[in-house]
Amino acid sequence: MGHYLRFRHRMLPYIYSMNVRAAREGQPLVQPMYWTWPDKDEAYRIKNQYMFGSQLLVMPITTPENPRLKLARVKGWLPEGRYVDIFTGLVYDGDRELWVSRTLDGYPVFAKEGSIIPFDIDLTPKNGDQNPAGIELDLVVGADADFEIFEDNGSGSRLREIEAVWTSIRFNQALGTLEIRPQQQTAGHREWALRLLAITKSLSVKVLVNGTVKEPTITLGENGTLINLGTHPANSIIIVELGANPQLSVAEVEPRIWKLLNSAQISFHVKEDVWNIMTAKLTKMIQISRLHALDLQSDLLDAILEFVLSDGRA
Repeated sequence: MGHYLRFRHRMLPYIYSMNVRAAREGQPLVQPMYWTWPDKDEAYRIKNQYMFGSQLLVMPITTPENPRLKLARVKGWLPEGRYVDIFTGLVYDGDRELWVSRTLDGYPVFAKEGSIIPFDIDLTPKNGDQNPAGIELDLVVGADADFEIFEDNGSGSRLREIEAVWTSIRFNQALGTLEIRPQQQTAGHREWALRLLAITKSLSVKVLVNGTVKEPTITLGENGTLINLGTHPANSIIIVELGANPQLSVAEVEPRIWKLLNSAQISFHVKEDVWNIMTAKLTKMIQISRLHALDLQSDLLDAILEFVLSDGRA
């Protein structure tokens, strides 16, 4: 609970910007799927799923945990496109319904190609609603993206009374460039970081701050690559060059399946049979056929197939 409460507090730049959108455009923070996809039957059939702001798709899990597998699951729907689980960094093909399984400390939240989500850069933000001293931008490459971060000085009770500061974030997929451009002259300094979700390969990154080349710090993580852009005057224009047409990485699913099998309270022979199939040099169709032939518990089979079928490029 503490982890997710802190995570939600880190989301204040995103949540506040989305609530400003709600005040200006009448679009609430939480929206049912059929608001955006009214012609899709799945949008009505998958009842609990929702959009959280413009960038995030959430599949709540409200079913009990399977005590032997230490997993709970939910049937969800990904609209057309390609998506990334923002916590695991796993890539999913869209335009389909699917079973999604998670442990108690996991939660299925997806962002589509061409998404930007701003966070407080501090992993343990202080209490209160002050504007963060640093911002982390989580980016899903694969399509052009843009986001407007809205901040104020804490005065005014109505939108027209607020002294606002806008920061424009733009990503050009063809060029592979992300631009951070504050729209007002702002005092002080701010730290920036860019997390490239689902990119786990080494990159040649160039960072320009007001036209001057800066050396970033790059760290590879489980869900992507974190690029620390440094601390600069708050009104700086920052451009990050990733190279033309960057693409999401194709993840190795075998380590994820090993982790699932290792924690499951099932027969060792069943684990061995599954692992032998996953590590054999087989086509995906043959893998799936052999997994079905094992007559596995449905919850276990669905959890394995989530990984196997997540990304059609694999």
